[in-house]
Amino acid sequence: MSENFVLIDAYTRKQSIEDGSLIDVTKYAKEKGFKYNVCVTAAAWSCIKDIPEKFSYQDIEGRLWDVLNVLFFRARGSQKSVIEFRVHMPHEKTVVYADRPDSRDVVEEIDLVSVAGPGDKAELVLTVMLPNED
Repeated sequence: MSENFVLIDAYTRKQSIEDGSLIDVTKYAKEKGFKYNVCVTAAAWSCIKDIPEKFSYQDIEGRLWDVLNVLFFRARGSQKSVIEFRVHMPHEKTVVYADRPDSRDVVEEIDLVSVAGPGDKAELVLTVMLPNED
């Protein structure tokens, strides 16, 4: 640290995993072929795990595998640190209509973003999130 710079507070990736802001899916990512640790934000995870009743034949592991599979092939050979991708994954989404405030509709696809960046020890890590998150 520089003498002109004082760190006031830090919120580590490890703390984010411990408090549930990030869900560590590295085990599954490594099975798919990822070389780096992968986490999913709580908001993105809720889209994966909250399976609409109509699609009860699906399971969380299968839906997570779909996310990782699409990301793996989109990221393969890419030099970009941010990758946008779409996965066919029915999930409920709050949609505001004038006549039905706070209604929920089933949406067939989910847009996701993967960001590559430094982890707690400056190692490369991936974070999968919804497009409106940072």
